[in-house]
Amino acid sequence: MNHTKITASNRKLIAAWLQQGISNKQIARWLGKHPTTIAHEIKRNSYQPGIYEPLHARAKAKMRQQHA
Repeated sequence: MNHTKITASNRKLIAAWLQQGISNKQIARWLGKHPTTIAHEIKRNSYQPGIYEPLHARAKAKMRQQHA
């Protein structure tokens, strides 16, 4: 299975673009990722529903990776 990694710099860009109201589909295009990858990143690693913070997202992803 091919996994698409989201980097720390990707997470910063995602957060900034979400605050500007950019769609997941457009973010995916700009980052060269599939829109579902972006949607899953936001859903799984958001601080609270509707609040995506890149440092928190990175910590959640790292913790999940260590337990895999």
